[in-house]
Amino acid sequence: ALSTVMLGLTLPTFIRAALHSPAWLASVILAGNAVLIAVLGSPLTSRLGRHRRTRVLCLAAGLWTGWSLSLGVIAQGRAPWAVPALIAATLLFTLAEITHAPASMAIAAACGPPQARGRYLAVFQYSFVAAEIIAPVFFTTLFGIGHAVPFLALGAVNAGAIICTLRLERHL
Repeated sequence: ALSTVMLGLTLPTFIRAALHSPAWLASVILAGNAVLIAVLGSPLTSRLGRHRRTRVLCLAAGLWTGWSLSLGVIAQGRAPWAVPALIAATLLFTLAEITHAPASMAIAAACGPPQARGRYLAVFQYSFVAAEIIAPVFFTTLFGIGHAVPFLALGAVNAGAIICTLRLERHL
């Protein structure tokens, strides 16, 4: 859930403070993200439907790990390749969003017994509310330490999520 809110939250600050690039770049990248989700969402979701949901979640976490580590590297300096690399990294984030949403909702719906399904789905949705509360503090605190730090930390969280998901796979 924390990863899902990070693009919109971090991108404007990252672009201005770490890359010293124009503010409009954030709008262009976020718009591109939305267009790609609209265009690729259905075809990609239908292709992923034949795979194990937990593995699809691991794929999403891996893509978010790649995005996070990419931003950690990009944050190290104002290289001429930083903006193209940021656009490529955002594609990883977009693919992670598309793969994560249907698989995570399906797992949340299927995890609980039928009589408790509503509670399971409510807790699942509250995890996103919690992430929206935690994310600004997480980002600003770590960004103040270093521009790469929040992304490296988020990459570690996603790598940990892959390990946990694989260990819980037979229960999910």
